[in-house]
Amino acid sequence: MHENQTDRPDVSISTAADPAAVTGHDSSPAEQALPTMSEILGLDLIVRGDPMVLTGDVGLANRVRWVHVAADASTAGLLDGGELLLSTGVGWPVGQSALRRYLTELLNAGIAGLIIELGQRFTEIPDDIIRLCSDREVPLVALQREIRFVRLTEQVHRRIIAEQMEALSARDRVHAQFAELSLRGSPADFIVDQLGAALSAPVVLENLDHEVIAWSATMNDDQLLTDWEERSRRAHATAGRDIDDASWLVTPVEARGTRWGHLIALPGDPHPAGRRMVLEQAAVALALSRLADGAENQWVRHSQRHLLDVLLGGRYRSEAGMTAQFESAGLPIRGRQLLGIGVRVHGDAGSASTAIRRAATAVEAASVCSVGTASDGTEIAIAAISLPPATRFVDLWVTRFGRALSDELPPGDEPIMLALGKVASDTATLGESLVQATRNIRGTPLTLVARVQISRPTDSPFEQLLLSLRADPRVQSYVQESLRPLIDYDRTNGGDLVRVLWAYVNSPGNRSRAAQASLLSRSVFYQRVALIEDLLGVDLADGATVTALHAALFGLRSTSAPGGALG
Repeated sequence: MHENQTDRPDVSISTAADPAAVTGHDSSPAEQALPTMSEILGLDLIVRGDPMVLTGDVGLANRVRWVHVAADASTAGLLDGGELLLSTGVGWPVGQSALRRYLTELLNAGIAGLIIELGQRFTEIPDDIIRLCSDREVPLVALQREIRFVRLTEQVHRRIIAEQMEALSARDRVHAQFAELSLRGSPADFIVDQLGAALSAPVVLENLDHEVIAWSATMNDDQLLTDWEERSRRAHATAGRDIDDASWLVTPVEARGTRWGHLIALPGDPHPAGRRMVLEQAAVALALSRLADGAENQWVRHSQRHLLDVLLGGRYRSEAGMTAQFESAGLPIRGRQLLGIGVRVHGDAGSASTAIRRAATAVEAASVCSVGTASDGTEIAIAAISLPPATRFVDLWVTRFGRALSDELPPGDEPIMLALGKVASDTATLGESLVQATRNIRGTPLTLVARVQISRPTDSPFEQLLLSLRADPRVQSYVQESLRPLIDYDRTNGGDLVRVLWAYVNSPGNRSRAAQASLLSRSVFYQRVALIEDLLGVDLADGATVTALHAALFGLRSTSAPGGALG
């Protein structure tokens, strides 16, 4: 039996939280828990009413905040927006102008949709109602068969409450997850990975210069990081506007009044706790992680070390992806000259890493630095350098860089070794250049700039031959037999006899130049040479002896035998 309109009391169902306005195309957990007009029209009870959608196809995505039975002309004053109105039309104003005015008030209140049951007042929906709803793109649905309005409001109410409870539960789980990561002291890259998994979407942590610190993605990294700085700046500038990357969610990472960067989530599926809420919880965990790190630029150091490890370890899918990662970290690759370098100083290699970055900036180059371990077990700072396209004379640039590096490092009498790889043009050859630089850190200093000894990659066919034979036990045995007394002496006494011998054999007949290359006075240099002769039992004035020792030193440089440090 059909329910009389007067038997249908006004029913308003309020949600657990107000749907707040959001930017960046995100919605609050409360709003995400609300059913859409399309979902409600799919309910069996509605389907049995044989619904016809007359207007507002676009508005079928509107979320319904509550259901309200529009029984009389006072309904408009009871609305707050987001309601689905149910009515038979009985009790509505009579007369065309009064009906238009009443419908205009309902639409101005921001209703999500209007369902009118045909039969009691209307046998068909008047054109004025259709036109007004169409102009506002509000869904207007005509039911050709009667349904129980109270039962419909009860179904929608149960769904709203259940989904809101799930949203609250999801928020509790997210809070607990990222609070645990904070207490555990998890590093930034792991927190970002967990965020990406939680949102099932690409996420990026960037610093204030829009350089990528960490990222997590299920998509190809070429697409995610390519031209990152430009895209990120555009997204920041267009936040909340419906163009291009404006759909990115961006939240700051900050604590104690200091902002270190931004956490960005790219478009993805809704999350029951709200994507923005999840993003903000991760940002809190990252801020606490950053406070725990303490040291300035710690994020950058971790990020750059990981980047160089990935390159040198060959753990990347494509060269295009590796290029995108370097450029998103602030090292231009395309159209640039690239150089791998290694720096060893007496003391903390971390200070050398900082000095490299500052020296590179001083001579108009970009760098990515890390502290690594050479094959002889000593710590060195390695760096990928990106030179401006207009750099025509790399040797001249290296000289300028050497002076800047000397200025950046603390004063001292000990020499600084700067080893170079060959100039590269892409990430693949940059990796080779870095390998050369770490090998050349033990090589012959060919140039002295200020207190920096510069070792360049060799073009010597003889040394290339020894490099190809470096794994041969006969080469290793020859090296050790020829130079063992000097190696043992240097290890035991912290000496520099191997380095002095290098300088001697590379400046045959010119002891003054050899002494200068050793950073020793001539008298001290002569004392070292005499000691070398005594330990080896040789005469360094003999040409054949010098040639044999030169070959052994080349072999020492090319092998990874213990005690192989030359500087």
